[in-house]
Amino acid sequence: MLLIEGLIAFMLVFTVMAMATDPRVPAGTASIAIGFVLAAGVLLGGPVSGGAGNPARALGPMIVTHTFPTWYTYTGGPLIGGAIGAWLYMLVGKGNAPNVSVADQSTDRASTGANERFISSKTANSNSQESGVRK
Repeated sequence: MLLIEGLIAFMLVFTVMAMATDPRVPAGTASIAIGFVLAAGVLLGGPVSGGAGNPARALGPMIVTHTFPTWYTYTGGPLIGGAIGAWLYMLVGKGNAPNVSVADQSTDRASTGANERFISSKTANSNSQESGVRK
């Protein structure tokens, strides 16, 4: 059970760090990926350990009922799994990340051609209008 709870937390933390903190990820896809990974973890871990995935989710009912049969499973597993997920993402997740600031994101090849065409057509239009005004 400790391994399953750790695996759920690992998958969740790794996905959150990869999807929500990386500027290369398109907007709006992080929430879908995080929700899918959480649902998959709970569905796969549910039959084995209850699929809590969150120490607060597991400890809440234990505190209310005053029974703590396997509290270490639901606290140690997610803490260890989350720490490993964060460490692994820090190790491999940013390996090929380009050094691009938010202002430089419009310089990719597909949008550059479109931007240059737009700017050149705008410049041509303003030049023709200026030449018409001068005459």
